[in-house]
Amino acid sequence: MVKAHKGLFLKRIAIVGLDGLDWHTLIPLIKEWKLRGFAKLLSRGILGVMKCYPPLTPPSWTSILTGVKPEKHGIWGVRKIVVEQDESIRWRLVNAFDLTYPRLNEILSSEGMFGIHVNYIDILAYPPEAQYLGNQIFVYRDPATNRRRIYPTKYESYSKYFEASDIEGILRLNEEFVPDVLIAIFNYPDVVHHYYPNTVLNPFNRKLLEILSKFDKLIDSIYTRYDIIVIVSDHGFSFFNKGINLLSILRQLTNGSTDFYPEFLFKLLFSKLTELVLYSLLTMNLHPARIKLLFKTKERVFSEDLTKEVLRPYTISNSIFVDLSHSASSWSIYVVGRKLVERVYKALRKLEFFEEVHKYGLHDDIYLVHVVPKDDFYVICEKCFEKFPEPLLRIPTARHSPYGVFIMHDKSYENVQLVNDVYNVDVVPTVLARLGLPIPSYTDGKVMIQSSNRLARKDYRSRIMLLRKIQRLKLGLKRSYDH
Repeated sequence: MVKAHKGLFLKRIAIVGLDGLDWHTLIPLIKEWKLRGFAKLLSRGILGVMKCYPPLTPPSWTSILTGVKPEKHGIWGVRKIVVEQDESIRWRLVNAFDLTYPRLNEILSSEGMFGIHVNYIDILAYPPEAQYLGNQIFVYRDPATNRRRIYPTKYESYSKYFEASDIEGILRLNEEFVPDVLIAIFNYPDVVHHYYPNTVLNPFNRKLLEILSKFDKLIDSIYTRYDIIVIVSDHGFSFFNKGINLLSILRQLTNGSTDFYPEFLFKLLFSKLTELVLYSLLTMNLHPARIKLLFKTKERVFSEDLTKEVLRPYTISNSIFVDLSHSASSWSIYVVGRKLVERVYKALRKLEFFEEVHKYGLHDDIYLVHVVPKDDFYVICEKCFEKFPEPLLRIPTARHSPYGVFIMHDKSYENVQLVNDVYNVDVVPTVLARLGLPIPSYTDGKVMIQSSNRLARKDYRSRIMLLRKIQRLKLGLKRSYDH
C-alpha cells in the first residue's frame, strides 16, 4: 500500500468533474430521489452557479484545471488551426500537447502531494505525460483501443478494475492506495442529456437517475476518506427557442446577400411543426424510443454529418471558418485578414443577440472572434440555415448553457455559504488556497474562500513546462504534436 504524504498536507481532497451537470437537474433529483451522497455535500462548504465561457468541453475543462482563460491557454474548441511553413492553413484535433499552462494535478504533484488522476478527456490526458510526475497515478483512455491505460506502467495491472466501470476502478484504487488528492472527470450526465434531451425540462428520466445514483454511491463511498470534496461541471444544459443564425450572418458579411432557395420552404414549414413537437417532447416524459426517433428525424432534416469532416471546420468563405459541433453551438469564428476581422467584429457587436463580442490574434494574419449570446439565445449550428436570410430563428432545442455547478464541501465549515460570480477559472486558485498552497501568479481566477492570511503567489508554469519539454525530448515527441 502506498501511503499518503505526511507532513504539511493535513487535508485530503477529492475533485469530481461531471460533464454537463447543472443545478436545475441536480436539486430536484436530490429532493425526490434521496441522493444521499450529494445531499451530504450541500450541508457545509461553498456552493455556487459556475459560469463557463465558452460552454464547450475542451476549453472549459482546460480553464477549470489550469485556472486561465482560453485567450491564454489557447483551447477554443475541438480543433486547432496550424500555419505551415509555406503559410498554408491546416486544421487538426487538439491534444494534451497543446496545453501551455500546468494542470492542477501537475501543480499539486510539484508540491509533493501524491495523487490519482482519472480523466476521459483526451485534451487533458493524451498523450500521457505522467512519467515525470513520480508521485502520481495517471489513468487515461487510449484512443487507439478505447481502453483505459495507467501510468506509470508499473501500475498497469490495475487497469483491469476499470473494465467494469471507471467508478469501480476508482474505488479499487482508493482501497489500494491512500492518495492526498483524487481528480476524476466523467462525461456524464452530458451524454444522457444529448441522448435524452427531455431531461432538460423533466429531469426524472430513468437513465439520468441511474447514472447519478452511481455517482451518488461514489461520493458516499469516498466521503469519509477526504476532508474536502469538490464537484464541478464544465457547463450546464438548458432549453432554448431563440436561435441566432450565425452562419447566415457571416455569409451576408462576405458576399452581401443570401440566396433564398425554394427547397428551404419545406424546411421552414417543417421547423414550425417541429417547434410544437419538440417543445412537447422536452416537456413530457416520453418513451426513450420515441425521443430517439423524433430527434433523429430532426437531425436528418436540419443537419449534415459533421463527423465526416472532423478535422475540418465549416468554411463560410476562404477567409472565415466556424468550428461547428453537434453537441454545442460554437461561439468561435476564425477569420483571415485584418480588414475582414474588423468588419466581422464591428458587425457582430451591433447585433442585439450577443452579450459580448471579443477578438484575439492567433497568428500574423489569423484572428479569432468569440461571441457570447444573451441568456435566452443559442447559436444555430445546422448548416442548412446558412442560406436563409433571417438572423433570428425560433427553433427549440436543448443545448449546452454556460451555467455549471460548483460545490466545495469542507468538513471544517459549520454551515453552507452561497457565493456569486463563480467562474471556471476560480477552481484552481480556490483549491490551492484551501490547501494552504501558493496560488498561480498567472491565474485569471480569484479565491472563493475567505482567508486571514495574505495569499502567496508562485510561478508554477516555468518549472513544469520545462519538465514537460524535457520529457517530450526523451520520448522523441518534440514536433509530433506541436505541429
